[in-house]
Amino acid sequence: GLIQLGYKVSSHDSKVIIENIDVDGNSQLDQNEFVAALLDLKTMKKQRKWQNIISDLFDEMDKDKDGQLCAEEIKQAIPYNEYFEDIDDEVATIIEEADTDGNGTIELSEFSRMINETAASLDTFDKRLRKRYASARR
Repeated sequence: GLIQLGYKVSSHDSKVIIENIDVDGNSQLDQNEFVAALLDLKTMKKQRKWQNIISDLFDEMDKDKDGQLCAEEIKQAIPYNEYFEDIDDEVATIIEEADTDGNGTIELSEFSRMINETAASLDTFDKRLRKRYASARR
């Protein structure tokens, strides 16, 4: 099934997937395990697409292709940065918050974590707004 969806799956990968899906360990998939696996596949597909978007964005920002974002690359990625008086301070804050290994740059893993944390907080905010305004419309 995964191959038909365009995934390249080795026999080892297949075995690992089945072991993770086969909750009761009887080497057979029952209906509940199958449905749970399908739901997880949809989530996994969404996550893969999202991770690809993050990776592509990082690659676009990484102008010198060294696998890390320096202050200047971050600054150049901020729209209309020339209008911010304290842009260098803003960039320094971004690096300080995202740079978990303390090397002064942001690697893909740090960038991904930063984006995912931001997206999660925005999603929570969006849900709260929708709930608030949905009740206000009644």
